[in-house]
Amino acid sequence: METSGSGFIETGLTEGSARYYAITAVYRDKRGQERPAEPVLVTAMPEREIKPVASLSARLLPGDEESKPRVRISWPQPEGADVRIVQARAAAPWSYGDRVRAGDVFSYGEEVSGPRDVRDGRGELTTELPWGHFFLTPVVLNGDVALVGQHTDLGITAPIGAVSYERRGQELLLSWDWPARANAADLRWGEGATDTRRITRGARARDDGWVRIPARDGPMVVAVSAIEISAEGKAFSAPRFVQVAAAEVKLSYDIAWKAVLPGMTPRDCEIRLSAPQGRQHVTVVAVAKAGIARPAHPGDGREIGRKTVEVSAGSLATFGVNVPKTFRKPYWLCCFIAEGQGVLTDPPIKHMKVG
Repeated sequence: METSGSGFIETGLTEGSARYYAITAVYRDKRGQERPAEPVLVTAMPEREIKPVASLSARLLPGDEESKPRVRISWPQPEGADVRIVQARAAAPWSYGDRVRAGDVFSYGEEVSGPRDVRDGRGELTTELPWGHFFLTPVVLNGDVALVGQHTDLGITAPIGAVSYERRGQELLLSWDWPARANAADLRWGEGATDTRRITRGARARDDGWVRIPARDGPMVVAVSAIEISAEGKAFSAPRFVQVAAAEVKLSYDIAWKAVLPGMTPRDCEIRLSAPQGRQHVTVVAVAKAGIARPAHPGDGREIGRKTVEVSAGSLATFGVNVPKTFRKPYWLCCFIAEGQGVLTDPPIKHMKVG
């Protein structure tokens, strides 16, 4: 036990086990002899030290403009603590770690209600909140006393409406219906949504109602969040996710037959593929068919070659094909992109038809 002229500290106590102390003041008389006063009995109940909630996060859940916004609030949950969340339009007048009357806290703001859960040391609450800008403050209640935690401010506005998009070469054009309160929007796309752009309502109107971002050949996911900028601050909506389908593969090919002696039937050739732009990764199927009618699809004839290739603009991807001797003139050799991966433009008929 540590003692001083104004008190003492006892450590190593058991939580919830009452301790009783008799405190006696001792005086000295004129002759230097000690004169004890009547002892004062004090009862103390050791309790675990509870710290204020140091951080609070709030995440807006998807919804629409007609329904109230739903928010998921989470915080580090002190063990055994009674944590309440208070919402108000103004910041709390107290500082982090202040101890104030619980009645003053609930006069300042309104307690947030909703389903609660505690998992892995974090408390979580899902609730409906009004549109606009306000503050969320966590407090730990201990009887009539509230321990003030770190507040966070949150602005909520309605999400954007339906999104339409159009691919134009290496650009992706997007358009949507603006909610009444929004005057800007944030876009995120790319791996890990690391590519971003902010667009104002006026800027989009000046660009024929479109927002233009770089497009990739494969499928894309673009997140669009509305923003309401006002004197109170910025309010954000839950993101609207746009699933952009992969660009249609458009390739062309030619057939270069190897020379044969007069009267012989060409059998060996080289398939040469080209792309007008970008880089494409596709599987090409070569199909042979005897007769006067050309193959209409990969199953219309006999597959005699299959090759997965990468085709880039400005260069050729090639592979060789041999037509079996069982095919007599006239016969056709045509190529297709496997499994509906795109469109393959045919060469002149004289390059596909032998005989």
